[in-house]
Amino acid sequence: GSVSSFYLGMGGAAQNAALQIVTPTELRGKITALYLFIYAVVGVSFAPVLNALITDYVLRSETLIRWAIFWPAAVFRPLALAAAWLGLAAYGREVARLKALER
Repeated sequence: GSVSSFYLGMGGAAQNAALQIVTPTELRGKITALYLFIYAVVGVSFAPVLNALITDYVLRSETLIRWAIFWPAAVFRPLALAAAWLGLAAYGREVARLKALER
């Protein structure tokens, strides 16, 4: 729970830096704002709502709230890892292309 959330938060700076590397200069502010908006709205704001909906409509018991917290994490964290893994090759190619342009 809290340990995994701590480690998930540590990637924020690296994610933002990676985004800056591959984004054209004239779009960096807009893309960063969009990234942070989506991160805040979907990741931070929607998670408690999802937990409440699972507690109220799926589990139907406030005593089972631990499972309402566990199941979204068990589903979405592996999906996020898979998405990051799948995007890693394309990111590497883009960084290599940009480095070649600098020479």
